[in-house]
Amino acid sequence: MEFSWLDSASAILSSLNEVNQAILSEERMAEAESNHENSISAGDEDDRKLFVGGLPQDATQDDIWAHFNTFGEIDNINLKTDPNSGRSRGFAFVLYKTVQSLNNAIDAKEHTVKSKEVAVKKALAKHGKIYVGKLKPELTDQEIKDHFEQFGSIVNVEQPFDKTKNERKNFCFITFEKEEAAKQLLKLGTTTINGVELDIKRVTVKDPLMGGGMGRGRGGFPGYGYGYYGAGYGYDAAYLA
Repeated sequence: MEFSWLDSASAILSSLNEVNQAILSEERMAEAESNHENSISAGDEDDRKLFVGGLPQDATQDDIWAHFNTFGEIDNINLKTDPNSGRSRGFAFVLYKTVQSLNNAIDAKEHTVKSKEVAVKKALAKHGKIYVGKLKPELTDQEIKDHFEQFGSIVNVEQPFDKTKNERKNFCFITFEKEEAAKQLLKLGTTTINGVELDIKRVTVKDPLMGGGMGRGRGGFPGYGYGYYGAGYGYDAAYLA
């Protein structure tokens, strides 16, 4: 009888341990799923940023927050001002904490700040542009493109051509869809393709509102848009996000 009792107790304890392990496993899975959902919900910063245009000149960040906070929790607001006069440039970027909040704002039919109707749209990701130096003739255009695509989606590869020598120059410019890709390369400073070490340097994409134009090189180059919402501003929001 004593042996039978101990054997039963051991079996019960073993079953309880299995149940506890199963519960713990389920809790861990639930936690992992929750973290994954939260990650998706939060999204990349570029996926949570709203462009707001046509703002009143006297609108402040508090005025913008008062309206757009109704669609979800805001991470920060970037009201663009003229660096010389300090006056508002009439537009801002609202960064929400979740993608859903951004979608809520976009889905709304009307938006007003200080009794003035304003226009909104999802901000385009800020492009990142780099200078690539020390290119060798043996590196093909495709090899260069394939290598840099490992760091992010490429918008444009601009490869200057020397007409007198009838060959590609020893440098090029690469524009990435997202600035983060360019930042990764700038941290490295150099990168190697087929044993050829290349220099990586920063290229500043000018704000068209501050003047200055950009031409087209071999391979094309993205131009700046005009006539934002009919307000007469001359810029492409992709470079201002």
